[in-house]
Amino acid sequence: MSTMNICWYTRDGHLDFLARCSLKLKARGNDITSFYVCNTPGERDDLKSRYQVESLVLSEYVKKYDSTIEVNDERIRKLEATYDLLPLRKLLWSEMFEKGYPEEVLIGHLIAHIDFWEQFLLVNNIHGVVSERPTILSTNVLWMLCRRHNIPFVDFHNIGIDGRIIFTSSRYGNID
Repeated sequence: MSTMNICWYTRDGHLDFLARCSLKLKARGNDITSFYVCNTPGERDDLKSRYQVESLVLSEYVKKYDSTIEVNDERIRKLEATYDLLPLRKLLWSEMFEKGYPEEVLIGHLIAHIDFWEQFLLVNNIHGVVSERPTILSTNVLWMLCRRHNIPFVDFHNIGIDGRIIFTSSRYGNID
């Protein structure tokens, strides 16, 4: 593989961190192509104005998808059979308990996230993903799809020891 295609999924306070990491890798001569995904139009605008990078906005896709989604039992059973790594219900916990969405909205969001990430990863031939630790629907689904398609998923999280950041190669450990 000559050029490595990396997805940088960033939101909130991590916009600067991941954009700077990707630009630093490129500046050091690494043969990478960066693909950025963020959650909101404001984050996209911030990445564009501060770092001159283009990014896709996940929330725009989900909002558009919500208006066209057809939720049915067959679709759900197919997803459960395809993504049997863990119960799909676990992916929804943050939306279930923090946002209190009704069942139909939860299922629609889950399907929209799966469709978005799978299409994004495969169409762009992504070789690796860098994102925050899976904790919300979008990062949980992204992690699951990376596992399914054997795409390395490097996550990070802030820890309270001297403000350091720890990188791991999976959700379950393997500190790099």
